[in-house]
Amino acid sequence: MSTSIAPAPRSIATGPGAGGEAHLTLEITGMTCASCVRRVERALADVPGVTAAAVNLAAESADVTLSRPADAGPLIAAVADAGYQAAVPAVVRADDVARRRAAQAASYAGAGPS
Repeated sequence: MSTSIAPAPRSIATGPGAGGEAHLTLEITGMTCASCVRRVERALADVPGVTAAAVNLAAESADVTLSRPADAGPLIAAVADAGYQAAVPAVVRADDVARRRAAQAASYAGAGPS
């Protein structure tokens, strides 16, 4: 399995949950079964500051609860060390999607029959 790591992990500045905890969702790829899920959960749970980790095989994601905001790098590295890939999901803004769709529609309109 490839152990590529997402480029430039950034700090987690998520809003605090109950008790001042921080939450982060990671995209996890490379899992194929419940054993993989358990392996990723254990790897994340072993990272200092992690209070809980729940991995969803179907959604290919992990919801990580931290005792305080922290850097995503150690979490991504722990998943990579377990043999899987992790990344902080990209944030897609609605106006970016609308702009992309408009550009795509314009390119289709200009590509009519010759």
